[in-house]
Amino acid sequence: MINITPNAATDVLKINDFNKNDYKVMNIYGETVLTGSTENGTVNVSELANGNYFIFLTNETGEFQAKFIKL
Repeated sequence: MINITPNAATDVLKINDFNKNDYKVMNIYGETVLTGSTENGTVNVSELANGNYFIFLTNETGEFQAKFIKL
């Protein structure tokens, strides 16, 4: 199972699955606001506005999604 911490995040989300994951972050309106690949199990969210978001992770083993709060 993939865990994302901290929730709520200020700068960086940490993903306990250190495999390379492609990610997409969407706001509550369904707009994609950030995409990329994880670096050392992290995603930089510092440039996002404060609010609620969904992160979608994809790798060779499947897909995972989670909700997080940006402070």
